[in-house]
Amino acid sequence: MKILKDLNLPIKLAISATILILLVMRMDSSHVLSDLGAHFRASAWTWASVFMLLQIVLLSFRWEMLVNIGKKHLSFMDALKINLTSQLANLFFIATVGGILVRIGMSVQQGATIFKSLIATLFDRLMTLGSLILLSAVFMPGLAHHVDNKTFATFSIYVSILIFTMFVFVPLFFNMIVFRMPQATRLKGRLRYGLRYLKALIRNPFLCGKILSVSLAAQLAFFVAEYFIAQSTGANLTFWQLMTVLPIISLLSALPISIGGWGVREGAFVYFLGILDVPMETAFLISVQVGLIGMLITVLAGMPYILTSDFRPHKLPTLREGLAHIRTRF
Repeated sequence: MKILKDLNLPIKLAISATILILLVMRMDSSHVLSDLGAHFRASAWTWASVFMLLQIVLLSFRWEMLVNIGKKHLSFMDALKINLTSQLANLFFIATVGGILVRIGMSVQQGATIFKSLIATLFDRLMTLGSLILLSAVFMPGLAHHVDNKTFATFSIYVSILIFTMFVFVPLFFNMIVFRMPQATRLKGRLRYGLRYLKALIRNPFLCGKILSVSLAAQLAFFVAEYFIAQSTGANLTFWQLMTVLPIISLLSALPISIGGWGVREGAFVYFLGILDVPMETAFLISVQVGLIGMLITVLAGMPYILTSDFRPHKLPTLREGLAHIRTRF
């Protein structure tokens, strides 16, 4: 376990650095820099920042809804603080578990149980994944005009499998098997409470629909931000054309194999915008600006919490410490 943890960061750094170096080697670097100077638009950065802030607000609202199922623990401002602090942890302290443990730990401080916070965190991630999959399915028909039939069929099959797994198989599996297992009825204490929370979440279609709607709105806000950046670079694409590839790019960028998505995001932008006939240098420039604005907004929005709280590197637990703490609470 320790070996895997020690190798985790170097491997992610190597993946990010390798992809970025390979992309830069294939591009005309002077062309990228000249494009950045020629197409930089303060108004585009401003609008992109506004919509990224909107995404943060919507994701905080989602976290508030998830943690307050059954019993109210968080106000919206508490949820906003937890969301921003977890993002800051992911940004600055990538050697720790960071955002996940910070999110769970701060929710526990507000009165939620560890099991409830853990399930809410997992469901929070699943809702992001589900919203990206749904948006990929909705806008995928537009991709048929830009790829061959075999590639389009492959994409369609993968998306269909993901939709079936998340929205059909998983709910049926829990309702028909997990919740009816004899062992589930004999659970005691926090585990029993956690199972009740999971039932209240999965067996409430209205609540799940509301959370999914907020997730879709949050992702759309982020895609609008990316659209403003793309327009500033001179990419001759409509919002609807961009939406044929942006959900897929976000899915790939979210894979936990790089540092903050760097490298993987740039490679995905170059490949998929290349399908839309966007030059490699322009696609790379769009991706880098998206990453930089995202970091800037996270830091500026979370700065009040850095200055007024105990947000320090030594305060954040390592993976082993976090898991040990969770085990002791059970």
